[in-house]
Amino acid sequence: MSNNTENWINQSIKEGHIQFITYDSFSNVEAIARGAFGEVSKAWWNSAEKYIALKTLYTDPGSKTTDSFEELVNEFDSMV
Repeated sequence: MSNNTENWINQSIKEGHIQFITYDSFSNVEAIARGAFGEVSKAWWNSAEKYIALKTLYTDPGSKTTDSFEELVNEFDSMV
């Protein structure tokens, strides 16, 4: 992951736009779909005691392109 990408994600977490939750906070993770920059799964969030949609980002820099990161940013923008 490039420094700009990592900085953008860290800043978004710090400002509360993205919530970082450790993967071990979930159980019964079942993949629903895979895309260019990550995977969406159905998962049980243990502390909230409910099922949620879990977005997991790929960490392999070789799988990233500028276009896929732009798509991720656009997806976040469309949620707000």
